[in-house]
Amino acid sequence: MLYLVTGGSGSGKSEYAEALVQKLRGKSGQEASDEEKQGSDDGVWYLATMIPYGAETEKKIARHRKMRKDKGFLTKECYLDLKGFVREEEIKGNRPSVVLLECMSNLTANEMFEETGAGSGAFEAVKEGIEALCDFCGQVVVVTNEVCSETAQDSPEMYRYKELLGKINCWMAKRAVQVTEVVYGIPLSVKEKKVFLGSRERSPESDVWMKEEMVKQEKRKGVHLIVGGAFQGKTAYVKSAYPDLRWCDGSVCKMDDIWEAEGILHLEAWISRWMRGEENKARQQKEKISCQAEEEVGRLVRRLIETNPDRVIVCTEIGYGLVPVDAFDRAYRETVGRICTGLAGKAAAVDRIVCGINTRIKEM
Repeated sequence: MLYLVTGGSGSGKSEYAEALVQKLRGKSGQEASDEEKQGSDDGVWYLATMIPYGAETEKKIARHRKMRKDKGFLTKECYLDLKGFVREEEIKGNRPSVVLLECMSNLTANEMFEETGAGSGAFEAVKEGIEALCDFCGQVVVVTNEVCSETAQDSPEMYRYKELLGKINCWMAKRAVQVTEVVYGIPLSVKEKKVFLGSRERSPESDVWMKEEMVKQEKRKGVHLIVGGAFQGKTAYVKSAYPDLRWCDGSVCKMDDIWEAEGILHLEAWISRWMRGEENKARQQKEKISCQAEEEVGRLVRRLIETNPDRVIVCTEIGYGLVPVDAFDRAYRETVGRICTGLAGKAAAVDRIVCGINTRIKEM
């Protein structure tokens, strides 16, 4: 079985994943032997994917080794070709009871950018590797990273990397029996083991669940706000839940189109365009830009709701990561946060999408 753990940098996801491995080992009925405590047994593996490039990465690796000390892990390294690694271990006759792979963000980057990596075939290489690892070992815990919720502009390479990691995370979440997001040391359940109701399977990605959700959407009155990091599966979710809605894309639509649209994609992109326009107007008129002022934010929130009280709005979270150096980016990040806060306060429902799975965080 596959267990997925995600979270931001320094969130405590590694500690949670290690604790989860200990629980899974207990459930399998295996107690840590003396040899295992010394790290010489194949019962529980830590599969390291970070290439030690220099002092910074070596320091991080040393910290993780210290965290794992006396927990019975046997550390093995796999920087590329996870499927090939599994094949070699099978030939050697090694078979652990539980494997902790850390971290998927490193493995993805290695396959994508290393000279001997899979390159354009990175998705298939990672997918086949995880499938092989799950077939090889009964319990697999994978740690991944939330890297898609910040304002910083991406280079073309970084955009492709984030898009690929998001795709891999969504695929793993769908396959996993459990998905957990760790926020400042607090584990939040995104997906738990499937529950069977009579002959029906109820899980966030099941057809039965989505049909029931579509019925709810048809009956719901009021604004529905959907948020989440980039490449988390927000668009796929809303288009499945609302297949007949008339959508506009805030990144490319005419500025006035959103007032007529039943559904808005990429509200954050529309806000950026709107702020740029207001900034240009203010510059031409030699006035201070006012679009991020409290009254302007409130006016925009009211107009979004009043022009269509049952509108569906999708917005990417951009308020994480370092505070931008650029003044416009700082104002933009805060304005998006304040507009979404205003919309969430008035919305009938708010969903947050993580790894393709929605969590209802508000419903009236």
